[in-house]
This record gives sequence, structure tokens and C-alpha cells, in this order.
Amino acid sequence: MADIEIEKGNWTVNTEHSSFDHPGWLIDFKEICDKDPDVWDRHKNEPHVSFEAYKRRCYLSHGEQVRKKIRIYLDLRYWIYCRDAFLGKPQKPVHNSIWMRLSDLVESGLVVCPISYPVVSEIFKQRDLVRRGAIAEVADRLSGNVAIRPPHELWPTEVHHFLLSKLPSKEVYPLDQLAWTFPTWWLGEAMPHFPELDEATNCLMKKAYFDSIKECPLSITIKALSASSWPKPADTNEYYDNVNAQCRAHRHEITDFHSAFMTEIAGLLDCMEAEIEEISKAMYESEYGHPPPPSECTNEDGHHLFTRLIYNAFRLKRITTEIPYLHINAGIHGALRHRRQPFKNGDYWDHLHAYPAIAYCQAFFVETSLGHLVSNRPLELNHAYGCSVLWNEDEVLKYLMSIGK
Repeated sequence: MADIEIEKGNWTVNTEHSSFDHPGWLIDFKEICDKDPDVWDRHKNEPHVSFEAYKRRCYLSHGEQVRKKIRIYLDLRYWIYCRDAFLGKPQKPVHNSIWMRLSDLVESGLVVCPISYPVVSEIFKQRDLVRRGAIAEVADRLSGNVAIRPPHELWPTEVHHFLLSKLPSKEVYPLDQLAWTFPTWWLGEAMPHFPELDEATNCLMKKAYFDSIKECPLSITIKALSASSWPKPADTNEYYDNVNAQCRAHRHEITDFHSAFMTEIAGLLDCMEAEIEEISKAMYESEYGHPPPPSECTNEDGHHLFTRLIYNAFRLKRITTEIPYLHINAGIHGALRHRRQPFKNGDYWDHLHAYPAIAYCQAFFVETSLGHLVSNRPLELNHAYGCSVLWNEDEVLKYLMSIGK
């Protein structure tokens, strides 16, 4: 599994001698930590286990448990339906039935509704703090402490997994075991590191911190974030204007859906170039026990070879679902360009939802237009990935009632 590690150093929090009241979320987090008083002793007794090895063990175990459950992905619309029902103010009676049935299925251990980067990003757009807090509580109940790894971490794992799976000497874990993280890491993993301390102490601290943070519910994270700390949305009117202008400028290149699809594949691979280079170096080092020499890191070797391999495999239709990030995103964008359908406000987030939902969940509850787009020709992504894409609320409830029967 390819990991992109983000370390933030030189930060400390001294709560013992503070002269101000601690915010509620910090008190809540302390209660989470206090539930495992033996965490330090447990890791002191395993000094031979590195942080990376321990983290990998946790993720694989987590992923194995998630694979045993039916994963249902809710877009923002359905999170709001459940939130309103949770608050006792359902927009329709069927929304209350959906909320109650989902709650029962999650509590029984049959179902999990994972959160994701686009889900939390859109939750944070809710400016009403009471409603935002309520939707976070609903997410805590339905997510079962499960989140999908953010795209910038997940797609390198997919590429690495695909390339390793083509080597006869390599045995790989199922891809859908590697897609999962914990709600705190919905935006990516970040670990404290203190250069002043020795590596053994840093390892101990990281393992103890990891154990605490992976049990932290989303609602605490939402409380901790302030409006000022949240980045400005990427999907501005200028963003859509630029995308549509680029599509018009290259419209003459599109002769059929496959040509549009391959144009998108090429564009995505161009954006992935630096990460694919890192993957190629990691594979070399894993195979030979040392980094590749400079002579083998030229523009004509390594990652460019892998990039051409992936591009041609899609061009010749030798692969489809093996790298979901490429397949789903290029498919959706290619379908819109082939139809000469302009990108509209909200498409950015809809497409971010579609990728992990269809690739890693058995059901996707979604709004009507996106449901039609991904389910009908030329995409038919629901069939390709075995995901039930549903947008009619009565059909959603019918699907939920069928589980466990």
C-alpha cells in the first residue's frame, strides 16, 4: 500500500498551566484518551515494532473489518435528510424511515456509511452551527468509525496496487481493504514529530497518539475547526468558466466517447506524474533493497514507462476498474465532453462523491442527475463496479428494507 505521510514538527500543547478555559472539543478529546490508560505501557512493551509497521497493522485490520460490511455511501442530500429526521423535523415521512432503518442496520453491524473528504467538506459549508453539529453527530452514528481515504492518498495506492499486481512475484491485498481510514484522517494523515527527541521516543509518542486519534469521532473534529481555518471552495464561478472554456477550445478533438475518455486519461496521468515517479522509485527500492541510481531516474525510464503502460492499457481496453480513480473520473468528464454538456455549479463536488462511492461501496444514494449520468450509457458504472446507484427515496427505503432478509 502506497502511503503519503505528512509530518508536522515542532508543535506542543501545554494544558497544565493554561490561564484560559479549554474549549469543549479539547475536553471531549481528553475523555477519548482517558478511555485507554494503558496505551503508553502497551507500546513501551513493543519497542521493536516501528510506527509504520504498527500503523499498517491497524489499517489492514480496520480494512478487513470494513470489507465484511455492506458499505452505503450517502451524498450530502441524504446526510441532510437523516440530520433533519434526527432533529425530529424530517422533510418527508420517508426520510424518517430511511434514518431509522439506517440506524438499525448500522447498530446491528450489517451496514456502515463511511464519511469522506467531500462529505466533510460539504458538512462544513453548513453555516448554522447547530445543524452542522447535528449532521456531524449523525455521521458519528452511521459511519461506524469508518472513513474513505482522501483522493490524494487513495489514487496512489490504486496505481501502486495495479503495478504490483502485474508482477508474478508479488502478492497484494484486495484493493477494497486498503481504501479505509478513520474519521479524523478524512483530509489526510498528519502525525506529530519532535526533532529534539530520539527516534524511540518519537515512535512511542506516534503510536500512542495514533491509538487515541483513530478513536476520535468526527463531531469533535468539526467542533475544533473554525470558519477561519477552512479553505475557500475550489468550485467558484471562475473555476467552471475556465473548465468550460477549455472544453470548448478542444471540442474538435472529440470524435466519440472513447476519444473523450482517453483525452481525460492523458490529462489525469499528466497531473499524476510526480507521484507515479515516487511509486516507481519505491518499487525499485523494494525489489533491489536500495534507491535507483541517478542514471535510472531519467525522463525516459521509470515513471514514464509506467505512465505509458497505464495509458495504453486503457486505450486498448485491457483494464477498466483496476484503477478506479482514473476510470471513474475520466469516464464522467469524458461523457460530459462527448455530450457537449457544460459543467454546472455543484458538479465539482458531485464528481468527488461519485469516485469513492461507486468504487468502494455497494450502494450510493445520490441526487437524480448524477445517478442517471453514472448509471446509463456510455458509463454504466453501477454495473462495472457492482454498486446500486439509487436516487428515488422510495427505492432507497426498499433497498434498505431488503438488507438482512
